[in-house]
Amino acid sequence: MDRAESDYKSAAAQARAQIAQAGAAGLQTSLRTLTAPYAGIVAESNVELGDMVMPGKPLLVMYDPTALRVTVNLPQSQLSNLRNSAASIDVTGAAASPLNIAAGNIVALPTADPISHMVQVRINLPTNIKGLSPGMFARAHLSMEASVSANRVTVASSAVLFRSELTAVYVVNADGSASLRQVRLGRRYGERVEVLSGIDVGERVALDPLAAAKQR
Repeated sequence: MDRAESDYKSAAAQARAQIAQAGAAGLQTSLRTLTAPYAGIVAESNVELGDMVMPGKPLLVMYDPTALRVTVNLPQSQLSNLRNSAASIDVTGAAASPLNIAAGNIVALPTADPISHMVQVRINLPTNIKGLSPGMFARAHLSMEASVSANRVTVASSAVLFRSELTAVYVVNADGSASLRQVRLGRRYGERVEVLSGIDVGERVALDPLAAAKQR
């Protein structure tokens, strides 16, 4: 009985050891298999056959062609005008360009860059668009609509004159002459720009500053 019990314990220990070896072998086999979290295209391979890989080293770079997006930087002063805004995307080389994007596919990140004060805006593209790949240059046209309050002074953008550090407009006097007036600009509203100081409500501004300069 003692001998049989000893043989049984020895056989059980050998069985456990073999099961552990089988588990280790299975683990080693699974480490050689890479499973992508989504169906996509391999864009870059960072290793070759026989290379020694380390934790944290990227092996492959891949992307999903059905989930591409365009990333643009928007000044934080214009972020409030992005609500319910549509976009038109122009991508050189795309089969269908420009692409009209609905407002629901435009997402602004909740943080701004502390240096440039820009907010990253991501525009999700429709699926199954031929000719697109990551890294391509795209131009985004956002239809920004902003309401201008009645007490704000705005002028046409073409009426503003920029000379070195001087920002000015030509104010038309009662006798028809034009005088140069330094102004401080604020937010843009499409083809118009807000004037924070320098002119008052009701003053006339020359739309063509170059022509007004010749009439002085």
